[in-house]
Amino acid sequence: MQVTNYPTGSLASANPVTLYDAAIQSMTEHVAADAGGETDLTLAGHAGRLFLLTSALGSLKGGVWIAGDVMIHGLCVVHLVGRPGLIDTFLSDFQLTV
Repeated sequence: MQVTNYPTGSLASANPVTLYDAAIQSMTEHVAADAGGETDLTLAGHAGRLFLLTSALGSLKGGVWIAGDVMIHGLCVVHLVGRPGLIDTFLSDFQLTV
């Protein structure tokens, strides 16, 4: 999990969709992967987005949420020969307490 704290009030006027898109795009550049399977998800009252990154080496599924001035990335990596259902189990049990 990655948590990024922004200065107080800095995300209040930001467009969450733009922030989610930028966060996911940044991840695709750092791991040389393609993004897909994006869906909106609310967790503990905080809007967010689920995503799936895939490359020749494997898959990474996760979510990104904004809670006030905090952006949270919850990630789980699955190798292509792994059991992708385990990611869904992890994310369904994931708790956000900010």
